Parts: sequence; structure tokens; C-alpha cells
Amino acid sequence: MSPDLRTGKSVWSINKLRIARHKKLTKNIRSEVVVIGGGISGALIAHKLTNLGMQVTIIDSRKIGAGSTAASTAILSYEADVNLGDLIKKIGHRPAD
Repeated sequence: MSPDLRTGKSVWSINKLRIARHKKLTKNIRSEVVVIGGGISGALIAHKLTNLGMQVTIIDSRKIGAGSTAASTAILSYEADVNLGDLIKKIGHRPAD
């Protein structure tokens, strides 16, 4: 199925890709840093802080990356990702290289 860019249905949901599961917060915890939101910005911040040696917890009310990040990155990734064979047919072999 091809994406429908007018309804906002993400290519990720069309292809039924699985988003990594994470544990729900069921009790009080301690952490050096808490990042609210597991979209692309929150994930990148958490990654950087973790690499700096900090204990980081990400909290999000939805699945990680399932909000606006899934919609926006799906559109950007799909639009920019043209099969080389299709690109050669469209614009020729030399420009496609």
C-alpha cells in the first residue's frame, strides 16, 4: 500500500513496523535526568546525556516515537527514499549516479 500524504497516515503504520516496547512506570523511581517525551528530540537528548555518563529515564504517555515523530519522519523518509531503478527510469542513468 502506498502512503496517503493527505490523511496523515504514517508510512510506518501502513507498513506495520513494530516500535520497540518499553516498561510502563508503575512506581516511584530515582534518576539523574528525566526526559519528558520519547520522540526524536527526547531520544537524542537522552542518548547524548547517557553517553556523558548520566542516568537517564525517558517518560512518554505513548509508545516511544509513536507521536508526531512517527508521522514527520515517515513522510521525510518516504519522500527522500526513491528506488535507484525508478530514479534511473525517471531521470536517466548518469544523473541518478
